[in-house]
Amino acid sequence: MLIRWHKDNSYFIAHIQQDLFGGWVLTQSSGVIGNHNGKVQNIPVANHSDAVKKLDLLIKRNQKKGFIIVERSDEPTQLDWILEFS
Repeated sequence: MLIRWHKDNSYFIAHIQQDLFGGWVLTQSSGVIGNHNGKVQNIPVANHSDAVKKLDLLIKRNQKKGFIIVERSDEPTQLDWILEFS
């Protein structure tokens, strides 16, 4: 599952994925488009359900901050395109 938000020239990306050991991780990336000083945070979660709950909180928080969802996928994703924004 992946969600990407934009606001002006800022971006925020949240991605839920399983790690190599079968655990779940919520990855958050944010920064300014075209700037190489973004940040990435990996947050281990107990299970997929907890990851979805944390993602729901991010959706509400980013909506309050004025971010608009520009991409949403509930399918497993390849993250190669993230390099475009770093």
